[in-house]
Amino acid sequence: MKSTIKIAAILLLFIFLKAESCSDQTGNALQETQINKVRGEIKSQFDTGFLSEASLHEHEKAAMQKLTDFADYLRILADSSLMQPYREKTGEMILHLFASGSAEVKIISGRNRKSQVFSVDQLIQCGLENELFLFGLVYDSIQINRNFARTGPDSYAALLSFIEYRDNSLHSASSEASIHRKIKALINRETRVFAADTLSVWVLRLGEME
Repeated sequence: MKSTIKIAAILLLFIFLKAESCSDQTGNALQETQINKVRGEIKSQFDTGFLSEASLHEHEKAAMQKLTDFADYLRILADSSLMQPYREKTGEMILHLFASGSAEVKIISGRNRKSQVFSVDQLIQCGLENELFLFGLVYDSIQINRNFARTGPDSYAALLSFIEYRDNSLHSASSEASIHRKIKALINRETRVFAADTLSVWVLRLGEME
């Protein structure tokens, strides 16, 4: 949390200095020095070749929150009483949670409460077409099953476990009404444009369910 606040403060300072340099041309040399200093701090926070143990721990907490968000967004997506533009925006937010729209997810859908497999793209489409029955969807007992470990020069992977059930079920704790699932969490380094620079930043996304 502290590192996130620090990064936000650095970004705000960078934007402020850039605005000042555009509105007041006096002292440009000093401002350029300040901007370069801030730019260097931004690079030191974002453009790193590896993630520290503390940073990986923060990403694990963020991954668990993304999974909670996914369940929240799914309930909105499947709620036909809500306005369509709102549900479409929620579909975009779901897509942004995942590394790919082709990633496979498993979910209990339909009045027969059977587990089905969808790609993220298919899931969003079915939700918008009112083909998902997700009333009372809950993801519970979310935890890290396998910590983040490096899988390549620009990637890390972890595994989360959780329980899916419906809170409207009379037997939500029973094996018939709940399913234990696992889902991958992925961190990949991506190139982003920032002002006149490009930065390689670490981006957290959800992967496929197992």
